[in-house]
Amino acid sequence: MTITTFAKGLSKYRFDTIEQELAYAWDSIYRYWWFALRCSRDYWWVCNEQGKTFDPQLKRVYEAFGSVHDRTFADWWRYNAREKFKEEIDPPVVTRIYSKKEVDGFELDSNEWMLIKVPQGIKESKLIEDFAKILRSRGEDRKRTIKPTAEFPINRHRNLQLDVFERTFSIWLEVAQSGELKKVKTQDGLNFYDLGVRFNVNLDHVVKDTDRLERQRKKRTAMKVAVHRLLAKADALIANAEIGIFPSETKVEPRDRWNANQLKRLEKAIADGAWKPQLMTNNEWAAELMKVHEFEQANRDELDMYAPRKSR
Repeated sequence: MTITTFAKGLSKYRFDTIEQELAYAWDSIYRYWWFALRCSRDYWWVCNEQGKTFDPQLKRVYEAFGSVHDRTFADWWRYNAREKFKEEIDPPVVTRIYSKKEVDGFELDSNEWMLIKVPQGIKESKLIEDFAKILRSRGEDRKRTIKPTAEFPINRHRNLQLDVFERTFSIWLEVAQSGELKKVKTQDGLNFYDLGVRFNVNLDHVVKDTDRLERQRKKRTAMKVAVHRLLAKADALIANAEIGIFPSETKVEPRDRWNANQLKRLEKAIADGAWKPQLMTNNEWAAELMKVHEFEQANRDELDMYAPRKSR
């Protein structure tokens, strides 16, 4: 049975199995929404406090997505996230028109539909080429004609590069786990140049043996600045995810979220090392997806076993 999940962050809307849907969800911007929540100290604490907070936006996010720290990505996606990300309308599809009645009253300057004429016998490659030209000629004001209806829509974001998000959160976690987040503006602690080299932040900033000393110094400084920027980017993504906006790097002003007792217990929990930001590697995800597949395939095999046989 085909699964239809029309979410703007997915590159595909119809799936043959739940495993296929999960694979597309993992390879989408939604993975990094999950990462941002798992790296958020305040989201961890609002989960611990079961939604008790002064911040209505943080509370709304908690009530929608639930805990993200003690469950797998597959579980979170299937039983919380998917329904919050889905559009409340059917996905758009290209269909064939069979009668003139179907276009009666059609407005040629409509932003909802486009009327085109396709000659019979045209080669598929030429058809794709011509259609692509028509789409590109629409103009920026007509490229987004479907208004989002999801409870938590993807925020408009220019130049969405998932590899940059991957690198950003990986570096942020490395720094967080070393206890160095409070030292990012000092010369102490982690060597941010080495960190930038290890995570391939910018190959142009990697020092070469043939570089002169002044050139080496400039490259090291540039790499450190690039790492600092990625850390600031991660902080902004996390802060916006806490209020249900992603991806966004807009500054989120500080807000009251906890009473005195909550703050005291939060500080103690952090001091005791209870807060552990979490990500998930591709290898860990592959193992998780394999478990889902084995479970789902066993269910499908059982259904097939008891399905009524067709008479010849």
